[in-house]
Amino acid sequence: MNRILLFLLASFAGDVALGGVTVDFAAKGGDVNPKLHSSHWRSRYATAPKKQLWDSFNLAKLNFHAWRSHDAPLVDGGQRVVDTHFIFPLMHLDAKDPANYYFKATDNLLKTVREENRMKVFYRLGTSIEHTRDGNAVNTLNPPDHAKYAEALAGIVRHYTRGWADGFKWDIEYWELFNEPNITPCWRGTRAEFIDLFVTCLKRLKGEFPELKFGGPALAWLDEPFARELFAACKKAGVAPDFFSWHWYGVDPDEPVRQAARAKALVAECGFPETELIFDEWHFLAENSWDAIRGNREQWLRTHSGPASMNGTDSAAFTMAVEAKLQDTSISQAFFYGCGFDWDWGSFDVLERRYVKPFHALMAMGELIGSCKTKLHVTSSEKGVTPFAAISADGRSATVLVADYRSGLDKIDLSLQNAGGWRLQDVRILDDKNDLAPVAARVAGNRLELKKNDRLSCCFVARFVR
Repeated sequence: MNRILLFLLASFAGDVALGGVTVDFAAKGGDVNPKLHSSHWRSRYATAPKKQLWDSFNLAKLNFHAWRSHDAPLVDGGQRVVDTHFIFPLMHLDAKDPANYYFKATDNLLKTVREENRMKVFYRLGTSIEHTRDGNAVNTLNPPDHAKYAEALAGIVRHYTRGWADGFKWDIEYWELFNEPNITPCWRGTRAEFIDLFVTCLKRLKGEFPELKFGGPALAWLDEPFARELFAACKKAGVAPDFFSWHWYGVDPDEPVRQAARAKALVAECGFPETELIFDEWHFLAENSWDAIRGNREQWLRTHSGPASMNGTDSAAFTMAVEAKLQDTSISQAFFYGCGFDWDWGSFDVLERRYVKPFHALMAMGELIGSCKTKLHVTSSEKGVTPFAAISADGRSATVLVADYRSGLDKIDLSLQNAGGWRLQDVRILDDKNDLAPVAARVAGNRLELKKNDRLSCCFVARFVR
């Protein structure tokens, strides 16, 4: 009995944590990586002026590091932007003649991304996904002349980085070769044809632009057999990709961590240990089922409304948890697949006329990245509860994020270690009824109790100053 009493007294004194989350304000864990907070969202190129109120949605507030250009024409229907077949449409023409390119629309789009949205450009060369029957496909077919196609890509890179064809000398460092060649909607040639195209383009581009980074192939999942064949062909050709990229959609926020470890081992085994790892599409997938989110009316409503939906609180907590976990992996860049402005991958719920829950989770992470530089050591003993904390460069402010993804708890206890001199500034909650709304909270001793409004998924943002 005495031992139990001593244990309880020590716990209330702050020497022993009784579960929950621990934040150590004195234990620093390296710099926050802002490149892991990137997306496909950006202001729409073509839209009615009245829609600008929610269409642009002050994207700069999300503080994304970079924008990946994939699927840009699908967001701006009817616009000739980004994709190679829009910029160099007639492959029988001379790829070294500037007159055979159409750059204007993409110029305007990239200016908006860089100047209005204040994001770097991560340019995906090739084509957007082509949702059509094989007989109707034109953009995802194997180009008949791979060397000619590589010359066209060189013209695009040259225009945006060396001022060619009345272009620009922009700092677009990363150029991705193609997208999801291991699924039919993105590639309708054979695997061997794609690998030859990839190696041909990679060798051509690295030869002219050694200061830039080229890689890919943005696999639809971490398809190791495909990747091994591709790397073997690169090694045989004597060319090394600067980065390896892949995608993932699911419901387990720990899976990207496992994939990062597998990808790191994979590139090393294939002879490219210095190759960067880029996780450039990821998103919560309601019910972990593509069939459900694209299914009949009942399935669609179930996966598109309520806390467990694509845009509900499960998705928000998942999003914050994944971004937090990525910070401790070998992945150098990551891109949340927000693409359009509504439904599955958007920022806005057009039925309820409000921003979706993951938007607010991303805003909270963007605020942390904008104000904090160095990670603090955090732990969690609660299943489904993921903390992330960081301190500002001047050491005078700190932000603690807590993502509660399906924990079933009604409250979360924070143990604040080495917090002398720190004062709680405010706490905000993101749940089914609130969008980062302030809540009453106070520090008692070295403990901060975060009370939930229900047992559903939610996120907390706690800010401290000294």
